[in-house]
Amino acid sequence: MMINKKVKTKWIFCVSLIGVLFATALSNGGQAQVAYAGGQDIPPGVNFYIEKQKLLGGMNLYFGNLHSHTACSDGEGTPEQAFAWARDVIRFDFYAITDHAEQLSSKEWEEIGKQADKFNTNGRFVAIRGFEWSHPYEGHSCVWNTRKYISAWGEETADTYSKPTLGLFYRWIDDKDAVAQFNHPGRPKGIFRNLHFESDVADNIIAIETGNKGTGNNDGSYYRWYPIALDKGWKVAPTNNLDNHKLVANPHRTVAIAPLLNRDAILDAMKERRAYSTDDGNMEVIFKSGDCWMGSTLRVPSPTINFDVVVEDDEPIVKLEILTNGGKVVAEKNTEANQVVWKPSVESSSGTYFFLRVFERNDRHDDDNPTADMQIAVTAPIWNPYGSQHLYWS
Repeated sequence: MMINKKVKTKWIFCVSLIGVLFATALSNGGQAQVAYAGGQDIPPGVNFYIEKQKLLGGMNLYFGNLHSHTACSDGEGTPEQAFAWARDVIRFDFYAITDHAEQLSSKEWEEIGKQADKFNTNGRFVAIRGFEWSHPYEGHSCVWNTRKYISAWGEETADTYSKPTLGLFYRWIDDKDAVAQFNHPGRPKGIFRNLHFESDVADNIIAIETGNKGTGNNDGSYYRWYPIALDKGWKVAPTNNLDNHKLVANPHRTVAIAPLLNRDAILDAMKERRAYSTDDGNMEVIFKSGDCWMGSTLRVPSPTINFDVVVEDDEPIVKLEILTNGGKVVAEKNTEANQVVWKPSVESSSGTYFFLRVFERNDRHDDDNPTADMQIAVTAPIWNPYGSQHLYWS
């Protein structure tokens, strides 16, 4: 699903099954408008749709999954079936097959690549081949879009990487200029050497899962490792992936922010950390400071940092927070609306990075967590090299 689409429609009225949502599409310079029962929470004089398009600045929000398995490892179905399901049934914008490298044959690896190229269609659907390096106690990591793969027991064509250690995995992704993420951090305890920072692969490790399978941001089990990783020096974006072993989905999504829907643009967005993790399958979030998107680093020192926030969803948004080092909340806003524009300011000295967390009420009760009253989105940080460094984690 994409936003920033131009449509030419007249009035449409619809009521949801629970009777709380109505939508009205209006012609406004070709941009669709939707009005919700929860209404808007915006500053005086601000037009939500104009503000949203201005901040997007030609970017789009693309919803997908970067962690999945097929029968090539311990999942079900063929790569062809998986890509077709992702595109035609779930209607993902992008989808990566990341089978366990330890169970892959070279023939299966080639077949995944063949199917990824077959299904990859610019402007419609991005199909990505990857693999999951799966060590029983050093950790699991998804790696995307490489020509070769390495398993926890050594590279397919054994060479100097034949010993299964995290250090050799880091060396491999550095040598191959590959990009990777920390999968389900904390499972098991102590993996990735407790997220010990390694400068040699700081450019290669671009993401960390704050959601995996049915455990989303609202559970907190994986999310809690996100600020720890940031405080240790990793520049990572949060992701929320299915890690599905069957052709079954939940609402959790990774959202990449890119100008176009093609493989290069999606991977570039991830490399730039221009992404967010959401428990809700269509929550739209914009988080910027000036022209710096989430994932960027501020370039000009200032005693005060001004942020621009836009959030839209068909379930009520109830709270927004700006967080910094140690998971400390430095600004917050309570609301009860479907469309929110917020322009908070924080002192630059209060932290070396800032990210946005959004809470919405899960009125649909569609989360895999049956007790989840809330669904949460978490953005990549905007890094502030001029702030004070406070280390909260050992």
